Amino acid sequence: MNDFDKRIDALDRRIDSLDKRIDSLDKRIDGLDKRLDYVAKISLTLTISVIATLIANIVLVYLSRFIH
Repeated sequence: MNDFDKRIDALDRRIDSLDKRIDSLDKRIDGLDKRLDYVAKISLTLTISVIATLIANIVLVYLSRFIH
């Protein structure tokens, strides 16, 4: 093997290593994306709950004016 072939082999190994790192990062991104979806669902649920509680409190205050 001459020097040029050795350089090409070294570059091929480097490319393979980078491909593995990219695959690993893709898996991590997929995991983070799933977590983000989960957090978004929880956030939406909590927001709806807070709005419903606020509406219920407004209705209770309004109804309490008629009771007294």
